[in-house]
Amino acid sequence: MVSQIDRAKTGNLIKDAMEDRGITPKDVMEYFNFSNVQSVYHWIEGKSLPTLDNIYGLSDLLGVPVDKLLYGNRSARYRFQQDYCFERLGIYYESILRYTSRTLVL
Repeated sequence: MVSQIDRAKTGNLIKDAMEDRGITPKDVMEYFNFSNVQSVYHWIEGKSLPTLDNIYGLSDLLGVPVDKLLYGNRSARYRFQQDYCFERLGIYYESILRYTSRTLVL
């Protein structure tokens, strides 16, 4: 399955971040030097997504990390990688214990 960004939920995240900071769509329009506010409303309504450059700029304007402005479906993949890392750490830890117990016996 290909990872995808949910436009509607991403729009809600952007809207919430704007409301938390008292920033209006017109403020965003002026920040990006857009000719009209329609693009900003499209982001908020989930009709379209900001470009990567605009996501980066929104992150700066709103004072939040980029990943707090995007909502996608990749959490399962990260959980798998995290479980794999914990498994590897467990194996490494066990090998250290075996090694130290052998050296202590000698």
